[in-house]
Amino acid sequence: MGRPEKLNCEFKKNERTSMKNKLLIVGGILGVLIGAAMIMPAAHLYNEEGMVHNAIVGFAWGIPITLFGIGATAIGFKKRKA
Repeated sequence: MGRPEKLNCEFKKNERTSMKNKLLIVGGILGVLIGAAMIMPAAHLYNEEGMVHNAIVGFAWGIPITLFGIGATAIGFKKRKA
């Protein structure tokens, strides 16, 4: 099959790639959850009182965090090219 040193090196490359993808997916999911946790109260505040400072801050932080989370999750799920 081959020399054990070379095979071990190749297996380690695969493990690193797999772990990076898993970390991206978990980080992306956390980003979506945190962003949504910021957007939902801001949306409620906007419905109750209009566009006040706290609603603006909630939207300004929540939307980019959510979008970043979606992007990170998508990158993590992207299949590795052969």
